[in-house]
Amino acid sequence: MTTCNSKLSLKLLIDSKSKKVVFAEVEKDCVNFLFHILSLSLSTVIRLLKTKGLKFELWMLA
Repeated sequence: MTTCNSKLSLKLLIDSKSKKVVFAEVEKDCVNFLFHILSLSLSTVIRLLKTKGLKFELWMLA
């Protein structure tokens, strides 16, 4: 089993009146990771999350 000790930097600009994110900035590695996750099927993502011991329920996607 391998472990990864990496940090992600996320900067958000939030409109406090409408409580919405106006702008988000992340590093390239984070964007690549998100696109990789989006390219996987939903069943694969759920299986990977469960094997890593993360609690995941389908209602969390709604």
